[in-house]
Amino acid sequence: MKPDSVQRHLSSLDRDNINKNIIPIGSRHNNKDAPSVGSWNVWDGLMHVANAHNGVLAPTIGASGPPSFYADENEDATNNGYDTDHKSFRSLCRIITGQQLAGSAAVAIYKRLLSIMGSSLDNPYGLTPESILAIADMDCGENHVIEEKLRKPAGLSNAKVRSIIDLSRHYKCGNLSDSFLFDNQITIDVLRDKLCQVKGLGPWSCDMFLIFHAHKPDILPLGDLAVRKGTAKLFGVKGSGKNGALCEKKDLAMLTRLHEPFAPYRSLSTYYMWRCADTKAFNAS
Repeated sequence: MKPDSVQRHLSSLDRDNINKNIIPIGSRHNNKDAPSVGSWNVWDGLMHVANAHNGVLAPTIGASGPPSFYADENEDATNNGYDTDHKSFRSLCRIITGQQLAGSAAVAIYKRLLSIMGSSLDNPYGLTPESILAIADMDCGENHVIEEKLRKPAGLSNAKVRSIIDLSRHYKCGNLSDSFLFDNQITIDVLRDKLCQVKGLGPWSCDMFLIFHAHKPDILPLGDLAVRKGTAKLFGVKGSGKNGALCEKKDLAMLTRLHEPFAPYRSLSTYYMWRCADTKAFNAS
């Protein structure tokens, strides 16, 4: 695609609005004691992704606009006096509750978990490691309290309850925290290693956190089916899976090669793979 054609597709984007509301990324979550070394500019990322691969993604970017979650995650620092030190904890709880569920079902389960803690989507600050452990630690080892006060009213599976409780213990002992997970000086590999120590948090869950909540710019979740579907549709390729579907393992080399030109902004190109696949991005609802 010619450069003027790319710009024509992007003409609907409002650079001033993007600059005002959702960039730069990185400063929002920084540990105040650590200088930002990972800030990045969404507009620059959009322009890079739109022009990569001869502008193959430009029509999708122009039609879809910039990802809204960068602005949606901007919580008010005061939050009516509630403790906001556990934003990452709530984000990970939402990811856990939403594993292997469609968007509306995932939101419903997360809302029920919040309700147990006297909270809501608009006011989620009662959901903390302490509030979860207050229930878990009441149990005498037979899971009756956990069953009646947490699992059943929230509609969670046993595995997800164990994961949320284990996550809470990781926060309580200091293994995880906002200051650690939102520190731009910490490498992606170290973040993944820490997160994957929690029961029930695997590579996909880590990738969703890194994209949507830690706002890392170059995450490519090839374990996500919709990302692979979008890739196949965008580039018109077939893979080694059933009916020509792209396989995360068998087609790894092809997938990596196709997405390489989008680096170092593959979190953005990932978002537009969901758009190409006509699938809602995780937590879009």
